[in-house]
Amino acid sequence: MNRRKIIAWKVLAAVVVAAGTSGVRADTIDFDNSCGDTFWHSCCGPAEGVKSNNWNVAESPAPLCPALPTAADDVNIAGDCAIQAAMTGAAKNLVQTSGTFTVNGNLQVAEIGTFDGPVMWNGGEIGRAGGALAQQVILNGGLTMQGSAEKFLSFFGGFRMTNNGAATWSGTGAWTIGMIPGACCPAIFENAAGATFEVQNTASILQTAFGVGVIENAGTLTKTSAGISEWAVNLNNTGLVQVQSGELRLTRAGVIGGTWQIEPGAELGIAGNFFELEPGVVINGRAVVKQSGTNPGIVVNSEVTIDDLTIAADGRLGGTSTLNIAGTLTNEAGAPSVHIHILPGGHLESSGIAPFFGRLDVEGTAHLPAGANMGCFNQVLTILPGGVFTIDDGATLGQTGLLTQPIENHGTIRKPATAGTATILNAFNWYINNHADGTLSVEGGVTACPSRLENSGTIDIAAGAEFRQQSWATYYAGTTITGEGFYHVDHAANNIVDDGFELEIPRLRLSGNMNAGHGIGGNGNLAITQEFDLQGGRIYNPVVTIREGATMNVTGPDDVGPPFTGGHITFDNYGTTNIIAQDFHFAVFNNHPTGVVNIQGDFQFSRFFSGTVNNQGLLVKSAGAGDSPLLTALTNTGTVRVETGRMLFDTAIVQNAGLTELAGGDMQAPLLTLNGGILRGAGDLTASVTNNGGTIEPGASPGTLNILGNANPFIAGTYTQGAGGTLSIEVGGLTPGTQHDRLVVAGTANLNGTLELRQFGGFNPSPGQAITVLTAGSIIGNFSSVQPVGFAGCITASAQVVGNAVVVTFGAAGPDGDGDGTPDCVDACPADPNKIAPGVCGCGVSDADSDGDGAADCNDGCPSDPNKTAPGACGCGVADIDSDGDGVPDCNDVCPNNAPGLAVDGEGRPVLDDNGDCVVSPSEGPPQPAPSPVNPTPVQLCGMFSLAPLMASFAMLIGAKAVRSRRRRR
Repeated sequence: MNRRKIIAWKVLAAVVVAAGTSGVRADTIDFDNSCGDTFWHSCCGPAEGVKSNNWNVAESPAPLCPALPTAADDVNIAGDCAIQAAMTGAAKNLVQTSGTFTVNGNLQVAEIGTFDGPVMWNGGEIGRAGGALAQQVILNGGLTMQGSAEKFLSFFGGFRMTNNGAATWSGTGAWTIGMIPGACCPAIFENAAGATFEVQNTASILQTAFGVGVIENAGTLTKTSAGISEWAVNLNNTGLVQVQSGELRLTRAGVIGGTWQIEPGAELGIAGNFFELEPGVVINGRAVVKQSGTNPGIVVNSEVTIDDLTIAADGRLGGTSTLNIAGTLTNEAGAPSVHIHILPGGHLESSGIAPFFGRLDVEGTAHLPAGANMGCFNQVLTILPGGVFTIDDGATLGQTGLLTQPIENHGTIRKPATAGTATILNAFNWYINNHADGTLSVEGGVTACPSRLENSGTIDIAAGAEFRQQSWATYYAGTTITGEGFYHVDHAANNIVDDGFELEIPRLRLSGNMNAGHGIGGNGNLAITQEFDLQGGRIYNPVVTIREGATMNVTGPDDVGPPFTGGHITFDNYGTTNIIAQDFHFAVFNNHPTGVVNIQGDFQFSRFFSGTVNNQGLLVKSAGAGDSPLLTALTNTGTVRVETGRMLFDTAIVQNAGLTELAGGDMQAPLLTLNGGILRGAGDLTASVTNNGGTIEPGASPGTLNILGNANPFIAGTYTQGAGGTLSIEVGGLTPGTQHDRLVVAGTANLNGTLELRQFGGFNPSPGQAITVLTAGSIIGNFSSVQPVGFAGCITASAQVVGNAVVVTFGAAGPDGDGDGTPDCVDACPADPNKIAPGVCGCGVSDADSDGDGAADCNDGCPSDPNKTAPGACGCGVADIDSDGDGVPDCNDVCPNNAPGLAVDGEGRPVLDDNGDCVVSPSEGPPQPAPSPVNPTPVQLCGMFSLAPLMASFAMLIGAKAVRSRRRRR
């Protein structure tokens, strides 16, 4: 029978039963099972012509059956009783005291049915009879719902079934819980306190066309079956709902109170609308709000705290109060539209693109995985003290809406230690307020912030990481930037340091286009403690300080625009500034005693609006073969050094102390005024130089310094030395430029002051020797004082202007003990009239070399032999030649022309020479190894002949030949 026919039949049965209730009979009828088959509708014949049934009613004549109980009758049942399929049993009040009551058809109760025994419901309807309301059945002995037949709880509503025992539902048959037409009063299944209802199937609970039925659970409702159990019912829970397996999917509404325990792997699907969370509700496990449509699946109209809840992509939350999360709220791109508070210990996991349409407070933790994009729509998102909001690589935290609200951070917004980029982005460039108790933490990779930042808290950036501010920002008092990573103002305008505050940044990176206003400024100051990577953009703070030990690298890419990285600012440099790949500009640059400015190429270092450079440290051009324009007025008390190329000043240089040094490079300035310090070096200085109180040291020990002029711009190339000035010349010999310093002036040299002559390399000039220390286009005046320094005390010097040159002539003053014309003070041999230095042989001994062999006679063992400096083997005047190479010089060799390889004795005679003719004959045998001579050195008596012939004759007389023969035989 299809569902439409069943509904039609139920309408007809209700009319018939209702008509029965208008009769006159109102009896109490007992079920006596007279027919013995336990059926409510049995009709049997105990005697011929008589019919009876299972009720204690009067018999009737056959073929009529006795009347059955109606909705006007009270019924008592003690024993088993069953209503057959397609049959309807009715009663006013029904009491079952024992046995099993089985429903296969329909049971209608006009008032109350009480079952103390078990009820077996296999199909059909249990519901109300008549039009009255508040009819009910009370199940005290348990309920078993089973089978494949559909079941109806009061199709037309207005009826309650209360389970006080143990109920189970198995089988595949659906269950419809009814409603009175007009949605007045639903049918209600009540699982009372202490009762249990176990759902062992995936059958559906259905609603009628008139509305939705109700389940009220004050006991324990347990789903143990796998799969989806979809219930179109309003489920009001004040007890315990357990979902042990599969999904319990609620598709209508209800009150979510009590306790909901969803085991791992199971799910509570809240797929309907207007489920209301009650205060005190407990939800543990995966409860999912989904399939909400345009209405909220859950509403929160009273403040509620729950553990766990999941919002699916098609789920919605709503309400006027606050939902507190003590466990985990998982938002799978749903639409929560209620105030949510993540409590301490609670967690928010939000994936997908998920705007929160209500206020969000995070006091616990929150996490956005890769690809997530969430924020509040026209509502405030607040990370409270102790709260931590983690944004993974590829995720975005940001506010949306037409009237965007800020992100208020009093806790921590963190990017984990991974290499990618996380983003904080508010619509319409709205605020992110990082308060004094807030922290923005970048543990790795990049946190990009294309939103306006209002900061008075902490920004902590780990080594290798970067916080990238890509929009406006204001840095208030209390702002603290820590860590070893870079804070990057990335193509962002209006980054403002608040009045009276100094923003201290360990590592700052600035990039952008000054024409677009990119940069950092304000009325507060900026201080760098470790590194400043200045790639481009604009700085307009009153003071920027590079702390001692810190480095500023000016690397600027092409998008800097016109060469401009500074405005009205003053740079205080205590560290190192490297001009690496871009011009650098400022208003005032104070290079302090620990400061270094290193121009590492042909780049500009210049002031803006007539600013100055006050150099107390080191200003050096270390690379680049061309010009580095320094368009600034330089006051120097430190060191200015040109190691390569040329420093090109457009304004006068004033040096009050310190050093200006040409150390491989050149310099140009309209005017260089030395009020103190030193000008040193070799090379070209294109300038007019005024030396009022400094010292000029030409050369590079030694060398030549050229002061040159220029046509455009015009530079006279003059040198003026006042009374307090000094020209210091190193003198190590008489050759200009290589042995002594020289100053060459293209224009006029106007001289006064001191000429200092400083000994170099131990050189002491002789009286009368002269050097040229200065040449000029013309010379006016002369040095008022000439001071030899480092020479012997008696050496004097005088300077004379000879044409366009200054020539220094040396003299000496003091006693001359040996009368050689050299005063004793510079005479190293003051008692030797022939020497003023010890030379090779020392004082008192001539260094003459009589034989001209390069060795002085005092050290020559053969002073008259130009070929020998020692007697050698043959003595002076005799060459130590060994013609036959036998190791015996010719002067001692009796056989100077031996054949190669013969063994010889100490006189050079072959050992096998028997007759003393220096020849070894064939009869004397082949050459033999010479015996070790007893005395290899022959005895030569002065004035006597050689003993060798005598010894040979003596050997023949005593038979030495026979002895040799015997030796050969051995």
